[in-house]
Amino acid sequence: GLVVNEAMAAGLPVAVSSACGCAPELVEDGVNGWRFDPHNPGEIAAAFERLANLGPQAEAFAAAGRRIVETFGPRRFSDGFCKAAEAASPPRYSMFHRMLLRRLAYR
Repeated sequence: GLVVNEAMAAGLPVAVSSACGCAPELVEDGVNGWRFDPHNPGEIAAAFERLANLGPQAEAFAAAGRRIVETFGPRRFSDGFCKAAEAASPPRYSMFHRMLLRRLAYR
């Protein structure tokens, strides 16, 4: 599931299906690779042809890919995980609110 991230971290330009969940966040068309419609053989071929013919632009694509993917590191994961855990924890009600909720539940 992380093959696009790994390729970019390794300095490779990417061609990614627009149906792939990571495409909007990781692929900037013409900057670090290209997105293509997976149902359009012409777009697929064009994306891979562009990759094959990058020439001197390859280094710029590699640098852009590394810059983009480094924002999706362990720190971002842990921050997101903590926010999700906080959102999933039950709310803390005061004694008054707990009594009120119990009273309303028995009506």
